[in-house]
Amino acid sequence: MTEPAPTVEVPEYKGPIGTAGDEPAPVVEVPEYTDPIGTAGDEPAPVVEVPEYTGAIGTAGDAPAPVVEVPEYTGAIGTAGDEPAPLVEVPEYTGAIGTAGDEPAPVVEVPEYAGAIGTTGDEPAPVVEVPEYTGAIGTTGDAPAPVVEVPEFTGGVNGAEGSVHEVPEFTGGVNAAEATVHEIPKFTGGVNGGEAAVHELSGYKVEQSLVAQAMSKTELIKRLK
Repeated sequence: MTEPAPTVEVPEYKGPIGTAGDEPAPVVEVPEYTDPIGTAGDEPAPVVEVPEYTGAIGTAGDAPAPVVEVPEYTGAIGTAGDEPAPLVEVPEYTGAIGTAGDEPAPVVEVPEYAGAIGTTGDEPAPVVEVPEYTGAIGTTGDAPAPVVEVPEFTGGVNGAEGSVHEVPEFTGGVNAAEATVHEIPKFTGGVNGGEAAVHELSGYKVEQSLVAQAMSKTELIKRLK
């Protein structure tokens, strides 16, 4: 009967590995060490340089997700190769605008605000002074015509009680009725078409000009009428 071979337990070799003669150095694969690094005696702690980790951060099991605080980046944004330029959304700046040194103050053109004015919390409503509109009121497109309410006028003219003129009753005739007949005596004098009275003048022999004679005749005719 053959006896089994004895089992010899050899402890793990941790010393240096060398070669004999021209034998090549053996390749020993050692797994990455992830445990804490300590020192023995008074040896200084080793300095381990670890490259910055830029991958995704995950969790194991039920561990909470870590909170990573990243400072705001305010430098220039560039691209590499043919990458498109990134779109950066910047919120509107509503704070005060200042200057540095002797720089002139910037001119900010702000469009007129025509929207609704609201309040926040318990702030009182703002008072907006609008000048009275006295122009014409029209409509745009199919908009209905505005309704203008005008209060009823109950006052007098000129702001005071008007004067009353008392006129006596008119009892005379009018054009549409029988008018008063004015009786005029019959005219028996001469006219231009008949023989006029001859006034004989003696002692005055100054010759009159044609103009003076015409004026005398005109005056005579007026008197005869």
